[in-house]
Amino acid sequence: MTVPMKPCFLHNWLPFLLCGLALLSSTCADAGSSNRGVWCWKSPGPYGLNYIIGTNDLENAALAQFKLWGISRVYGSYGDLLKTVQGQTALAAWNILLNSNGIESQLLISDNTLTSGDSNLLVEMINFNQNQPPAARCQAVHLDLEPWGLSTWDTGSNYQMLVDLAGTYQQVRAELNAHGQTNVLIYADLADWLNNLASVNWPSASVRDQWYSSLLQSLAGFTLLAYDQPAFSGIQNVVSYAMTNDPGAVRVGIDAGAGETWSNLSAFVTVAGQIESTYSDTAGIDIYDFITLETVAPPVLSIGSVPPLTANGFNLMLQAPIGSNYVIQASTDFTIWQTMTNFVTTSWLTYFTDPAATNFPYRFYQVEP
Repeated sequence: MTVPMKPCFLHNWLPFLLCGLALLSSTCADAGSSNRGVWCWKSPGPYGLNYIIGTNDLENAALAQFKLWGISRVYGSYGDLLKTVQGQTALAAWNILLNSNGIESQLLISDNTLTSGDSNLLVEMINFNQNQPPAARCQAVHLDLEPWGLSTWDTGSNYQMLVDLAGTYQQVRAELNAHGQTNVLIYADLADWLNNLASVNWPSASVRDQWYSSLLQSLAGFTLLAYDQPAFSGIQNVVSYAMTNDPGAVRVGIDAGAGETWSNLSAFVTVAGQIESTYSDTAGIDIYDFITLETVAPPVLSIGSVPPLTANGFNLMLQAPIGSNYVIQASTDFTIWQTMTNFVTTSWLTYFTDPAATNFPYRFYQVEP
């Protein structure tokens, strides 16, 4: 299926020269929602935030994917950037870019428990926010604390470890409030099976219910990590308790890995749509994770530089998974397509120029496998 993108006028060239970009793909993002989140880790490259933030083309490429997939929340592993003046400057610019496009930047803290290093990271974010204008601040903290990953889990102390976890959420909320960060919300990740009485050794159903309800005294919401569910019916089953008891506060985390949880990208897109249509857009889904998504996402063809048209031709940029074979084609009528180049991507962004573009009043482009 060919999906034409909005034509754009090229300044400083023939007044009637237009360029259309078309994407040929069997699977699209189908982002009917604008309430999706995505975990973004600092590494590895080229999709990790340590590689993206501070480089304009990479930042814009990530932003294009966020918008294509309906991402409104980025859970960013920003710890390294908070430790230097140069990193803070780059992070501030990144947050402003996200904010100007309606995307919330959340500081991601991921560990089994909140360690002293994690606490230091929280203090660094508070200091960062206090020295930045509103648009440049981290707007929330996203706590991915998973004590069930510890070796001591399942040794009879599961319930107490969850009590301690709730206490940690309260501690973080108090720390933020004490330093004028009352507007910084807290979100957390929870295993999708924690409501199971036997799995956690809950003393009783009422104790479990009280624990869940107490979380929202500190948290603005939480994400259920339903990565282990390979079908929508399974996801429905594991989220039903929280969706029923804490409506409006629950999000669903799903793995974007095609060939892992899902047979292919189309299956992932289908399930994401099923979740959103069943629980409404207010529930939201969170995608694990940006790196995984980028290794399976369809290619995106866009204008590669400014000015896009020079005496040497028209500059284009392909954003596509590394190691994929693509054909770039050009046309003047959307009927007859001529192959410009055929190549295997060796980086996330591939630049190329169409030297023949200056010979045509109109020129359209598409990419296909």
